Amino acid sequence: GRSMMIPSKTRQFSIARRKSLPLLMSLSSSNEITTTNSHQEQSSYNRVDGILRLWRTFFAKVDEVGLTLKARAINAQENADIRKETDPLLWITFGIQASVLYSCFILYRAYRGFFVILPAVFRSVYRKLEAAMEEGPFDGKNPPALKGGSIAMVEEEYPPQNERVRLRVAIVVTTLAFAVTCSYAVTGAYRVVSKFIGNLIRTKSVHHSIGAAADTVLENEIKMMDYSNKNQTAGGTVQSELKP
Repeated sequence: GRSMMIPSKTRQFSIARRKSLPLLMSLSSSNEITTTNSHQEQSSYNRVDGILRLWRTFFAKVDEVGLTLKARAINAQENADIRKETDPLLWITFGIQASVLYSCFILYRAYRGFFVILPAVFRSVYRKLEAAMEEGPFDGKNPPALKGGSIAMVEEEYPPQNERVRLRVAIVVTTLAFAVTCSYAVTGAYRVVSKFIGNLIRTKSVHHSIGAAADTVLENEIKMMDYSNKNQTAGGTVQSELKP
């Protein structure tokens, strides 16, 4: 009888091991999948981080080159003016070089204005419009005449109405701020084009006219930055965002 019990226990252990084998395999597979997913997420993060670093390096190089464009254009313009009477070929060569450099400088400042200055101006306009529309007649508060009157203490605000009012105010303020910012951008572009055409008619010099337009671009930037920096935020001015 004892010899019969040993095989029976062995058989039971074998059956239990076979039953637990799929569970162990499932746990092992789950651990492998988790490890694989973790490696894939880390790899994706590294790729995104590498792309962001590449873009930051690219824009840093653009800024580095862009800041030298005007000085190089002025140098080429001076060389063209010196050789205007003595060497017409070099005068044309340096004039073309100055025109190209001034044009690249204008494009660089336009890129910077679109991505840096105009967003700051938009935020400034938005804050001013939002402050002007804070105290509206339909902000959800009951009129003072009803306080303590026949309607018992109706001083509470109505959240659904307030939410709707805030949403409408946000939409209106965003639309107006966008329109105002676009009008500033169009006005600045008009000033640049007008300066170029007026100077070209007066001097008959292309590179001098483009140089005058580049100076107007910088004047526009200064005006826009001064306008933005007047607006106070909770942490101070937005001057830290805008550097000439």
